[in-house]
Amino acid sequence: MSTDTDAGMFFAEAGPDLYAQNAFRVTGLAVTATARDIRKHSEQQRVQARLGTASGSGSPLLPLPEPPDQNAVEEALQRLRDPVRRLEDEFFWFWPMDRSGRDDALDALRRGDFAAAEAAWRAADGGRAAAVAVHNLAVLAHARALDARRGGPFDDEQGRLWTAAYASWRQLLTEATFWPLLDARIADLNDPRLANVTSADLRRDLPGALLSISARLAAESARDGQRRTAAAHIGIARRSGFDGAVLDDAVRAAVAPDTALVRSLADNALRAAQADVSRGAEEARRLLDQAEPVLHGLVELLPADHPLLQGARDDVAGSAMRCVVMHVNDTKDYGTAVALLERARAGAATDATRTRIEENLTTVRNNLTYSRCWFCKERPYDEPSTFKQGMHSNVQRQYVAGGTRTTWQKKTLEIPRCAACKARHDNNKRTSLGFGCGGAVVLLGLAVAFFASGIPLGGVIMIGVAIAAGFLGTHFSGKYGIPNEEHRTIEEFEPVREHIRAGWKYGEKPPGVS
Repeated sequence: MSTDTDAGMFFAEAGPDLYAQNAFRVTGLAVTATARDIRKHSEQQRVQARLGTASGSGSPLLPLPEPPDQNAVEEALQRLRDPVRRLEDEFFWFWPMDRSGRDDALDALRRGDFAAAEAAWRAADGGRAAAVAVHNLAVLAHARALDARRGGPFDDEQGRLWTAAYASWRQLLTEATFWPLLDARIADLNDPRLANVTSADLRRDLPGALLSISARLAAESARDGQRRTAAAHIGIARRSGFDGAVLDDAVRAAVAPDTALVRSLADNALRAAQADVSRGAEEARRLLDQAEPVLHGLVELLPADHPLLQGARDDVAGSAMRCVVMHVNDTKDYGTAVALLERARAGAATDATRTRIEENLTTVRNNLTYSRCWFCKERPYDEPSTFKQGMHSNVQRQYVAGGTRTTWQKKTLEIPRCAACKARHDNNKRTSLGFGCGGAVVLLGLAVAFFASGIPLGGVIMIGVAIAAGFLGTHFSGKYGIPNEEHRTIEEFEPVREHIRAGWKYGEKPPGVS
């Protein structure tokens, strides 16, 4: 078995419950407990269980919020019988500075006086006592930081505890006199599984174990929607002074379930849409909804350009796009497709994915533009009823012999219109023009009568009224029978709008040109 494998095995169980499940904290035994002490404690627990008098134990040094039950104590005692697990729990618990086991700092801990315990450890002067003191300060700060998360939202006090914990662990890594003590303890245990493990291995792997705990806490917080707490854990870890690459590895491992979940959601949505393309929009919406909180959590844990985050975002956006495309090809539901593609595009991470979505979005928008009547915005367009709007541009006038020569470009834009709106417009044109022209004819007849009767003023007035009637008939009929307020909306039709921005004007030819 390799050294790396053994060292990794040593920290394999280090997680957020590192201290809550520490065998010495659960049983109340000291790290100096012998095999005889462990047997005696186990026998006492069994006797109390038979008598029905078993009571929760636990260490007085840092009491658990709730006394451990019988099962927890038995599991802890079993850990202490395993040299590898015992060594891990010893490493993450308090050592006595004096070999006799007497320690003013530990006495202060029993009283719950953290400040006195810290002061006693900081006052340790050289040798084994000073090395153990540095170790115990790191354990206390780390245990308190992990315990504090159960007390409520992440606050400044928790931030202070985590910062102190990392600073203390960094100090221990540079405390040369501590690590030979750990080598001696490994030798005392004399377990074949630890034959290739040295304090140098554990010293090397300790930062990864510590950062892994913070990364897991951050990931758990993100899953619970506590994004501020997740960001705080990651931020403090990044400022811990440990190698950023080690933290990246820890975060990568912590978010593995989240990235796997995102891939699963994307694959499931795509398979469901392929099985029933009419449900493509529904599957795309479900995918975007379900993946959104997971992606928000990953954003708090990973840099924006991290491959894992970008891959997760593109997986969701790309699968949603494919679901929508299948749906719209089957149903022609362009309006729903536009909304979903816009949402997918906003979530995409890379230019390549955004470009693919944008290409599909452009196609769907164009189809949406031409799929409904522009005037009523409700009925599907009818190709024979299409309204044709003439446009002209680039008017050039040249003076030539005998007059002026005018040239221009012309174009006809097709505005989608339904049969009902065309019929309404045609009827409006016939009615208005008939009223206007009919009225004008009657009025002109009256004008002739006035002139014949020698009343020229009346004739002139009737001619003016006739002209006004014709004008009003044309005006109220609107352009091509389309009421003026409707015709003005043509300027909002995107192809028309683009041409107007480019300098084109209404009409197949410029005004005044015959």
